[in-house]
Formats: sequence, C-alpha cells, structure tokens
Amino acid sequence: MRLTHLSLAASLILAGCADAESTDLVPARDSGRADSTASDTTTGDDTATGDDTGTGTDTGSSSDTGSSVDTGAVDTGTTFDTGTLDTGTAFDTGFDTGTIFDSGPLDTGTAFDSGFDSGTTDSIVVIDSATDTGTDTGVLADKTTGKICTSDVDCDLTGLGLGVCTNGIYIVGPLNPTAVCMQIDFGGGDACLPTDTTTIRFCDGDTGICLASGTAAATCEPRCQLKGDGTWVETCAGKNACYPEALTTATDGKTLVVGSCQGGCVTSADCPSGSVCDVGQNLCVNKTCTSDTACKTAWGTGAPAAWKCDFVSGYCKFIYAKVLGDACTTATDCLCLKGTTTAGYCTTICKAGSTGECPSGYSCDSLLTAKSTTGADLYTMTSLPAGLSGYCVKNCTSDLGCPTGTTCKLSGGMGTQKTCQP
Repeated sequence: MRLTHLSLAASLILAGCADAESTDLVPARDSGRADSTASDTTTGDDTATGDDTGTGTDTGSSSDTGSSVDTGAVDTGTTFDTGTLDTGTAFDTGFDTGTIFDSGPLDTGTAFDSGFDSGTTDSIVVIDSATDTGTDTGVLADKTTGKICTSDVDCDLTGLGLGVCTNGIYIVGPLNPTAVCMQIDFGGGDACLPTDTTTIRFCDGDTGICLASGTAAATCEPRCQLKGDGTWVETCAGKNACYPEALTTATDGKTLVVGSCQGGCVTSADCPSGSVCDVGQNLCVNKTCTSDTACKTAWGTGAPAAWKCDFVSGYCKFIYAKVLGDACTTATDCLCLKGTTTAGYCTTICKAGSTGECPSGYSCDSLLTAKSTTGADLYTMTSLPAGLSGYCVKNCTSDLGCPTGTTCKLSGGMGTQKTCQP
C-alpha cells in the first residue's frame, strides 16, 4: 500500500537525469514511494516483441529467448499456483508503480492509491509466467539486485550499465539506510518486463522484482518475500524495509507476500554518514539547507510543496502543516490515509519491530487484507515481523472511534488489534 511509497510521500528524482520532473509521491502499499517521472521518458530500447533490440542491451544470440528463461522453478502452476487466494481488490492494481519510490500508498489523490484500497481481499497473481522473452533473466544478467554495494562497480558486472548502487542515484539523499544494487536504464527504456495485475515478474537473473510507476520505465528493485505465517523467505539487506507489493501462493499453498525494499530508517543513526532520517517517511536524506528555497532548488523541477527546510536539523525533509491523526483530504496536507471519499486522516510511515514510531493509541499496520472473499484467513501470523513497512494508524474497537472516511477493520498479522482504515 505504499501510500504513493514514494510510497512515502516523496517523489524522488534520479540523479544524472536532465530535465527531470518528479511528481508528489507518498508511500502506499503500491510499489513505490515517490514517483519519479524524471528519467525514463523516452521510448528508447526494447521495441521488439522478443529479444531486446536496443543499442545498450543484449541483441541476438546472447539474450534469452524463452528456453533458458523462467520455465521451471519459479513458474506458474508448479511452484506458485493461482488456486487458493482468489481475486479481490485490495493489494492489487498491480502494485502499482515500482520504480523506486513511486506514487505509492498514501495519497496521489484518489485513495491510498487504488492499491490498498478498501477491498476485501488481495489479488492473487502468478510469479513469472515465462511470457517475458529476455527482458528479465538472461545470460547477461548482473544477478546483483538487492546485494549490498558501495558503488556501481559492485552492481554492473556485465558492463551493460543497468546495474547501479542506490547510494548515488537520488538527488535528495541515499533514501535506503543500506545501499543495495538495483537496475535502471538511464537511457529511458525498461530495465525489465514489469509486474502487472496478473503476473509478478522477477528480474536480473531472478534476484529482484520488476516494477514500473505510472508512465515511467520499469526498474528492477531489491526484493523481499514473506509467508503468511510470518516467516521470511527473503529479507531486505541491512536496515532497509520491506514494502508489500503483491500476493501469490507459496509452494506449501500458503499466502506469500512479495515486496520491494525501500527506505527503512527509524532514527538518523540508521542512515549513512552525512545523511539524516526523515522519520515520517523512513527515508535517509542528505541535502543541507538554510531556507525552503534551497530545498526546492536541490530537488530540481517539480519539488513537492511539503519539501522544506527543517531548521532544527538543517536538512531538507517533508514538513506538513498537519500531523498524525489530523483530518486531511489531499497529499498536500500530509501522508493522507483516505479511501474513495474526500476525507481521511494523516499518517506516517513506520517499520514493524521498531519502538516509539507510533504513539499511544496508534499501531504500525501494513494494512494487509486479513481474509479472502470466501472468508478464509490469508495470514496465520498474529504480529507483523520485524522489518515490514507499515503505517501508524489509529486503534479502534468500532467504527464510532474512527475518523470520518474510515472504518474499524482487522488487518492480516495484527492479532486482535483493529485499526481505522479507508
């Protein structure tokens, strides 16, 4: 639910992209935190139906054409089926965006982004159905996505220029507490075949998840996987947080949440030297300032209205007029948790397992839909595992205790604690 997961509210621009424009993003359980329309605006590479024919990617014999790609272990039918979990409206619309910080869960205007809407169940999708012909796993894959790095050299093993280290691609800071490899095509093309509403596509030699935000090109993001019983199949590196993107079923027939690794700082001590934690977003930022104007300039074109100078710390952060619990209607007010109505309330990003992020009366909730449309429980875990990204939401026992526009619901993994949700 990435609240628009900039999913976190911020639309971060990728460094090195000329004339980049970014839109307001907020984290939401969709797939990104902040949307970046900065790069990837051309129709560039990948214009063929089969192998890549672009100048900077694989062409011909060296690229995969199907036989060597994803036809086995992680396919449809065998390892991950489409049987038990039905098709709802919640975690769906495809994990929306994806690029790094897309326009995630919170905000974007409509509702928590059509991702964690107020549906009754999550959409079950298939993992890598092998319809991709060479864009997401091939002999030239770096196979480094999600690995800890210090520079692009650690990530770009093939020399194709797609593998990059996250510590140097955002102009507002490292964002992630722990720098890791991902793939992006700065020429404007898709780095992989993106996940959609029916299929989760892995990428970079089956080491990442391919996500796309809006009209932006697809990128290969660090991946995490969590079973419905709270057992991690694949965790994020270091102190990075796992942001839920989609649901499928694991080999044991249980619910499997597939997510991307984004942000995750709780305090500035979690961030790399020279940066501090924007606590409400769980993002590490590094632009110093003495005025709001300096922050707008540092952001580049299209800086969000809330991107301002925190004069206490001396760093640019997201600073809103409204705070946790206040009524809101738009992303300008705050990270606004709201449904299809015009009303909602302000929330902040949190990470399960951390203490002190959500005040008394609020819980860190990933807003995972608890039951399928048939009434079957999707999760057996009674508490969220440490490292899972969520939102500080108001506790409740009935709708009477919830702000306008929200109702009292029980999310997956929350035991008996209900919260006010769109």
